[in-house]
Amino acid sequence: IFGGVAVCARCGHSLCSCGTVYKGEREKYWYLSCTHQRQDIANPCQGVRIRYADLVALVRQDLNSLLALGGEEVEALVQEAVRRTGSEESLKTRQLKKERAEARLTTIDKIVTKLYTDNAAGKLDDDRLSRMVADLEKESAGLNAVLEELNAPSPAQQMADSYAQFFELARSYTHLEQLDRDTLLTFVDRIEIGPKIYENGSNKVPARANQPYRQSVRIFYKFIGELTENGEKCSEEKPA
Repeated sequence: IFGGVAVCARCGHSLCSCGTVYKGEREKYWYLSCTHQRQDIANPCQGVRIRYADLVALVRQDLNSLLALGGEEVEALVQEAVRRTGSEESLKTRQLKKERAEARLTTIDKIVTKLYTDNAAGKLDDDRLSRMVADLEKESAGLNAVLEELNAPSPAQQMADSYAQFFELARSYTHLEQLDRDTLLTFVDRIEIGPKIYENGSNKVPARANQPYRQSVRIFYKFIGELTENGEKCSEEKPA
């Protein structure tokens, strides 16, 4: 199900399915492996692979954790994403500024109408009317410029809109018992698989089996990208 989705974090090439059936078991010995590690090509990759069943379980678990989020938790995710964009002001601050500018423009329109009414009734002379209206029009032009800037999509607003699109898709799902390709392609853009790093800091397979290792698995979701940076799974290498 990961064809065209899972890629090697080292070289960027796709991972392909490979493995063997040993003593009637396939799932235990089936892997995704970098396609760019053949020795007959220039600059071959040193080798990145991950057990197929492990990746399925990891992605399903991560997706289920997203599908289970409530409204407040989603909002917290959005705010954290907005913070990472480096935006100096929050969406709420922009919305408040917009509302204040629109309210002031409405007030200015009412004031101008009142000024012309007073002028027609002889309560306000023409010269003073012209000066006051000119000042109000200048203020109005400045407010319209502010509104134009506030209405332009900011990085924060674009981020919030992207999250809204993602969780709109998620509404039709509750909990994934199994992960199939259609569901994967609905939510996931790509998955970057890093090399295994063993306890001694090496990425070479040790002579002794069942050695603990760390491995980076970065999931990039549709619309919202990566939610956590440098996610790692810890496991053990099994004998093939």
